[in-house]
Amino acid sequence: MCTYSMVADDFIKRHPTLTPQTPQPDPVFPPIFPSGLRIMPTSPSREEFEALKEEVKELSNLLKAAREFDEKTNQKDCEDAHKVKLLKDLAKELGLENLEF
Repeated sequence: MCTYSMVADDFIKRHPTLTPQTPQPDPVFPPIFPSGLRIMPTSPSREEFEALKEEVKELSNLLKAAREFDEKTNQKDCEDAHKVKLLKDLAKELGLENLEF
């Protein structure tokens, strides 16, 4: 497994309540973001929201370094499209659509 994938997996595992919306809407925990991402069971506080924004910014930088390392160790283009989409969708919902993943 490449470094990029391990870093992305770690972030996703540490935030298990950030999940893509299932094809059928969840009547108990409806999505709070237009893209279908949801934070269950309640919305985050302003402090939690800002902390998540900062963590996602740092994650973007870390993933850039991980990608460079993977390229140097002949593990090019090993990012999982699903993970990248999840991170891009989250960044967009946080107002960070210019971040690269």
